[in-house]
Amino acid sequence: MKRLCVAIIVLFALSGCSIVTKVNRPADSSNAYINSDNNFDYTFKSDIKPEHEYSVSEMPIPVIIKDGKEELDAADVFKESIKSELTARGFTVDDASTKNTVTFKDYQVISNRVSGFSPMVTLTFARVDVVSGDQHHSYKSFVKRAKVPVWSMNELNEPCYSEPLSLSIKTIAAQINRDFLHGKLPDEKVAELVAHIDQSQTIGSTYLDVYELGFSNNKTAIPALKKYTQNKHEYIRLAAISALGTLQDESSVAMLINIHKDSNMWQDRAMAIKSLIDINNTEAKSYVDSLYQTLMTKKSKLKDPKRIPKELRWNILLLEKYGNYSSEA
Repeated sequence: MKRLCVAIIVLFALSGCSIVTKVNRPADSSNAYINSDNNFDYTFKSDIKPEHEYSVSEMPIPVIIKDGKEELDAADVFKESIKSELTARGFTVDDASTKNTVTFKDYQVISNRVSGFSPMVTLTFARVDVVSGDQHHSYKSFVKRAKVPVWSMNELNEPCYSEPLSLSIKTIAAQINRDFLHGKLPDEKVAELVAHIDQSQTIGSTYLDVYELGFSNNKTAIPALKKYTQNKHEYIRLAAISALGTLQDESSVAMLINIHKDSNMWQDRAMAIKSLIDINNTEAKSYVDSLYQTLMTKKSKLKDPKRIPKELRWNILLLEKYGNYSSEA
């Protein structure tokens, strides 16, 4: 009966002109950093071209992302939310200064659904660049989500669109802190988060605590994160794999390569590549460089270059959007 309801809902949705999803603006983090007496002064600007699409549908109908009643203005969301998130972490923020430049470069959600009985899969990418003097840092995020709606397409709003937007902003803010502000969560808070994760009987929102370990800028979180990469719950695994990249933990490179080689889950392999790109030491870069060449060779051998298998297409997309790889290089 439930599967029949899903099919009817999807048939109804597909008979319309589009799928409309409404995102919630991110809530600020509740955990302040210690050693957070630094100021972050900057000017925010957007480098998004008019033709850029925040939402790309790999289905016959488009997906429209709205912020309230209006279509999403991601540049405005990132501008306000990065400032708000850094302030919540304990920093003094001035976004009317010319000391540093924060440039919004990319936000895009890829939506894919094969049938009425399959999940809606979203791949969310974001990028913000920070220039300070002669330093140029590129900060990115990648979040994969999937959900089968049961009664309404509105069930997709939070897990597939709002939450990835929030995680994108928190990830980028954590990277700015890591490189410029150097605040961190106290050891006691890290231990508290780990204990809460270990004691949780259900998945719930526990995986968000795993992401918080990655945002902690505290290396004491790494042993727990390595353990969570083997968790039976997908979202905990993905959060842990991603967090090791956010923390740029070079001791995890061999493990991440093994996850990419051995996992039978595409999302685990993809997140391992994301974190190898984050770490970007010699071993990680060599592995990812070789992978990109392998993928492009596979693509070149396709009989019909316009019909690229989904996994190959997504792998190339990940490397080109997150890793700045290019077939023209």
